[in-house]
Amino acid sequence: MIDIEKLYKLIKQYLGEEDYDIVRQYYNRLDDLENKLKMNNKINIAIVGAYSTGKSYFINSLLNENILPTGDIPITSVPSILVYGDNRSIKVIEQNGEEEIISIETFAQIIHAGDIDDGDYKEIHLTYKSQYLQNYNIIDTPGFGTANKEVDDQKTYEIVKNKADLIIWLFDVNNGTIKEDERQYIKKVRKKLVKM
Repeated sequence: MIDIEKLYKLIKQYLGEEDYDIVRQYYNRLDDLENKLKMNNKINIAIVGAYSTGKSYFINSLLNENILPTGDIPITSVPSILVYGDNRSIKVIEQNGEEEIISIETFAQIIHAGDIDDGDYKEIHLTYKSQYLQNYNIIDTPGFGTANKEVDDQKTYEIVKNKADLIIWLFDVNNGTIKEDERQYIKKVRKKLVKM
């Protein structure tokens, strides 16, 4: 078992006050999440990153099935939340709060950026039976830096701020390094998370 107080002292001594605060927040957050699971509450995991970094592909691979559409161009235009359920269904939640069950074909139209006007949709809930979704909801987000940058970035920030308990940030390994715009997104997201 890790002696947390000893770890905090070492971080404070060698890395500085800011890193100390980050690690302390991290461990406090882990305690919060552990308590949430003990109370049978689900943890929301948001998959974020720049557009076309394989967020939807990552989720499909995790669930071992092609549930979400994927492609080389930005695909996810509406945050999609995968939740556990015995029967598959797809529900859209509109900006005005109204909900509607939709078909797979309509889902494909909504999720593909630019196919239809998706401005009326706040999020999509996909019910799917998978052991991975019994304790966790997985949220597929629009990528940062799309052609519809301001709208898609805001949708992702809202998910991070209001829904996510944890985030998994994906990067394009073909870039060889983290690009400067990605660093800026990380800083903005970190600020939002620290304020929570």
